[in-house]
Amino acid sequence: MEAVMKKVLLPVFLVFLFMGCGTVDDTTYPFPDSKNTIVTLDEFNQLEIGMDYEEVIEIIGGECTLQVESGMEGTRYHTVSYGCNGRGDIGANVQLMFQGGTLDSKAQFGLR
Repeated sequence: MEAVMKKVLLPVFLVFLFMGCGTVDDTTYPFPDSKNTIVTLDEFNQLEIGMDYEEVIEIIGGECTLQVESGMEGTRYHTVSYGCNGRGDIGANVQLMFQGGTLDSKAQFGLR
């Protein structure tokens, strides 16, 4: 019985031991081209609707990935959407939409 327990417990132990190990590479980030900007939940919560792009960048500490842009620049119809990497669960991210130069909406997934 003891030999069977060792055969069962050793693989289980090794799985749990190595679950936390690994390397961080580009596949960890939803937006690898802006992997140096990683938004925390605290930073996300500081963002307020109506802030301009420069205010947002100052809070989150860097640029995010441009996803979609439409409308004529310089008008209130100019819409820009950015994706940012987030600190938290794998795949954590932030979505920011600017309308006419100001933050119009924000969303996050998996931030801690």
